[in-house]
Amino acid sequence: MELWKLFGFSNYLQNKQIKDHLAADSNKPKCPHCGGPTEPSYTRCKNCGQKIAWAGHVACKPGNLSKVQNKARSREREDRIKQLRLDARLKPYIKWFNRIFYPIVFIFLCWFVKYVFEVS
Repeated sequence: MELWKLFGFSNYLQNKQIKDHLAADSNKPKCPHCGGPTEPSYTRCKNCGQKIAWAGHVACKPGNLSKVQNKARSREREDRIKQLRLDARLKPYIKWFNRIFYPIVFIFLCWFVKYVFEVS
């Protein structure tokens, strides 16, 4: 008998392979009927055989497709509104930063050119 099998290393490798396989399945979209992992391009679940509709990367029941699409659109709209509000709040700070930053960079570059090229 091989030594690595004697000390249980083969069980470790088998457990690692099982964990890796389960982790790969947990990242897949879930079937809305049975909750099993499914592939994004499938029109039927490989576990239960029920029909699946796709709204982007989200699996849903065929009758709920428009509801899921509307929910995704409203979520995108909310995210866009949040980004616009954040931009509006940051605008004064960006103006202040530009007023301070660019003159400092200009002074530094003038000093650098004078120092490197010894322009008098």
